[in-house]
Amino acid sequence: CRSLGVICPKKKPAATDFVLYDTTGVHELAVDFCGCKGAPERRQQCMRVCWWPATVKEPNTCATFALIKLFQILNCLGKLSAYDFLRGLEMVTNHDGLDRPPDRRKPFMHIMREWREVKRHKRFKSGHAAGGVRTTARGGLALVCRACPQPDWNIDPARVEAGFKFLYFLFLAQDANFRLANRNVSSEEADPILGDGFGYFALREGEDGYKAHIEKHASEQEISSCAGFQAMFLANMKQIKGLRSTGVGGVTCS
Repeated sequence: CRSLGVICPKKKPAATDFVLYDTTGVHELAVDFCGCKGAPERRQQCMRVCWWPATVKEPNTCATFALIKLFQILNCLGKLSAYDFLRGLEMVTNHDGLDRPPDRRKPFMHIMREWREVKRHKRFKSGHAAGGVRTTARGGLALVCRACPQPDWNIDPARVEAGFKFLYFLFLAQDANFRLANRNVSSEEADPILGDGFGYFALREGEDGYKAHIEKHASEQEISSCAGFQAMFLANMKQIKGLRSTGVGGVTCS
């Protein structure tokens, strides 16, 4: 009964409020899972039919792979939010708005976060490592800029003439936004980080993470090399109660 298209004689029904997001709309389905001995987990059964479950335990909300790929493109290129996207799906399902489908926006966001995390691990082949994705190095999922000079990667230092080394200098730009506050409204238990430190952001948790660094150096006075540059001074004068961070800084190649 584990073959697709075969009805399981020991089928077990899913939750009565099972919802499937698809490109054709929001569907409330009656789903039966295989209940035979040695049957795959329910999340695996969902993924075998190209349904991505919102949770690994007793899933009752899924999105088809086609819908996930569609939202990924619209979100990245069209800046379409999940709220507007799901509202559009509701209109596809029922135009009059009298019988609105269940609101599963939060589970849908869980699906998209999981999808994007798995996809970036897939692109860097970290799932094939001996220790799995947990052994991914810091910044191991960040793309290296092909235009920037990288010795022994895209430049042979031995072939660069002494008088032309200036052509291969690496230029870095630094910038910060001291108004981009992050409110402390959740916790790591309720909203855990996926792939902490694997991408472009610094490692947050741990003994040598950015959070521990801030706790050690939060009261240090910032040094400014410009007398008229008040951004660093004003950043330390802000109200920080209830905030996890008061700004974001970044370094990028220029």
